[in-house]
Amino acid sequence: MAVYEGTFTWNSSAVPATDGELRSDSRNWSGAAQLSFGTHTNDGVDGTRLWEALAVADTIHVQQANNASNWSDYSVTAASVHQTDGSWLIAVSRTAGTGQASNGQNCVLTFNVAATASATRQCTEYDLDGYRVHQQPVGMQASSSAIGPSLGWCGWCHEVFVLAEPA
Repeated sequence: MAVYEGTFTWNSSAVPATDGELRSDSRNWSGAAQLSFGTHTNDGVDGTRLWEALAVADTIHVQQANNASNWSDYSVTAASVHQTDGSWLIAVSRTAGTGQASNGQNCVLTFNVAATASATRQCTEYDLDGYRVHQQPVGMQASSSAIGPSLGWCGWCHEVFVLAEPA
């Protein structure tokens, strides 16, 4: 199980969503059979690989950022569909929830992804020096104090890599 989190702005207008937005086909949380997302989160993080990885039975938790009493849980019922306008449409079934965010409120979403195809989980871009550019690098503290390179771990492809060589 992999867990991903992102912030989106709830927009009660009709789908499709634009970047940084979450919308639903019903224009509310309780009646949603489809959730629509822009490609990027509010912070500009590209969600393409997440949208590609979501599969039936994965879950999505939506919570208003400044009011924890407004939340909804959904189970994904079909693979995500990339729309021609660049948005993503995800078929869902609401499993629990209470309340509704007002239009324009930031919402924190948690995506629980049970399994992902390896092809959608690889970091494939390289910098000018030929080093792989990781999508979600996280610095790691080595368990010993031995002198050596700084290590990193990628939250996207789950690879351990050298962040920096010793001086």
